[in-house]
Amino acid sequence: MKDYVRLIASFEPEDNEVASEIIIAALNTIDFESYEIKDNQVYAYIPALLFDEDQLKGLTIFHNPFFKDLTYAIEIIKEKNWNEIWEKKFL
Repeated sequence: MKDYVRLIASFEPEDNEVASEIIIAALNTIDFESYEIKDNQVYAYIPALLFDEDQLKGLTIFHNPFFKDLTYAIEIIKEKNWNEIWEKKFL
């Protein structure tokens, strides 16, 4: 089983849809593999073994004036056997 890193990028751009697409395109370049968009946040997921915060900080989006107050938080998601958890509901 493998752990994942969840990155929560929060931003205040002029156009949320365009900003979300730009953030996702940038994160794709450093191996993030799935995303959720909620209002002014992008939730991005990457296997913990592939995550490199120095690569993240080096992305040009963090220096782009289009974004106002672009920040991020990182959470570790421990791998779970979701099938086993689901089965326990029926036992």
